[in-house]
Amino acid sequence: MSKKHLNTKIITVGTHHPCVEVSYVDTKGQERKALMVVDTCCEDNHLFARANSDISIYEPHGLKQISCIVTGDTYIDEHCVSAMFMIDGIQFDEDFAMDENTIFPSCTALPIIGILGAKFMRKNKLAFDYRKMRLYRAKHKKIIFNNPNIQYITPIDFGFKLRGVPLVIIFKNDNPYFAMADSGSDTCIISQNWAGLADKIISQDSSINTIKNDESSYLYVEGPDALISFELPSFKDWENGSGDMFNCKAKAILVNSNNILTTSFTTQKANKSTLHNIDVVLGSPFMEQMKWIIDFRHKVIYTMKEPKAN
Repeated sequence: MSKKHLNTKIITVGTHHPCVEVSYVDTKGQERKALMVVDTCCEDNHLFARANSDISIYEPHGLKQISCIVTGDTYIDEHCVSAMFMIDGIQFDEDFAMDENTIFPSCTALPIIGILGAKFMRKNKLAFDYRKMRLYRAKHKKIIFNNPNIQYITPIDFGFKLRGVPLVIIFKNDNPYFAMADSGSDTCIISQNWAGLADKIISQDSSINTIKNDESSYLYVEGPDALISFELPSFKDWENGSGDMFNCKAKAILVNSNNILTTSFTTQKANKSTLHNIDVVLGSPFMEQMKWIIDFRHKVIYTMKEPKAN
């Protein structure tokens, strides 16, 4: 990445899927503009071949094992390529898995041509700021941890170690659970393991289909809508391991199977006996409501106190 630090606007295209505007030179030498989804729970970058057939790619890497977005601890082989693109005048040269089937519908004149995953954000030390709706290079560590205006902070490094994605700890009835902070999901999701923990089932028929895939429905989940509540622990007193608890409420889809979430984001390198189920997905609307700042440089999620009105 160039010496100029990234600081760009997050665009939500008619849904809660956060995107950034990118520019690239097509195969005819013309500059084009498009959108890429910022997906905190997709480890690798993806290019949608059917949406960006004109982007210049080079150095085909052949088949490479790429982590699935949602399907769990299985791995899929994708053709990998390299491509250059720019965000706000800053040039990036990144590897992408070439997805031949997926279509991500756009509600704007610009097509959605791919996904920028968690690996991209860690590599470039970025922060995804739901308060300002911006993606930028994260601040120096001392600025964050010494800031008296921080309201909530929690580590997410254990999630990166397990699977390269942000995981947070939540509490329900004094019991801890893992939850994924997934900007690529436009709703919260709970597994059947949480069916008895939902506060209320409010409908019997709901679904989410964030990405259309002609050959598979691995990103399509359906089930009843539920209201859930839980507590988020804050580790603001970092050295002493203590802090406040924040009460949260959200609307979620109760999926009909445990498999989507309980086997998700394990790793072939880890001892599976040490891993825990992941029964909750915290989607982009929840994170926007909470005004989370997901800091991939320092591996924390935090929020800032609202300034007092004069």
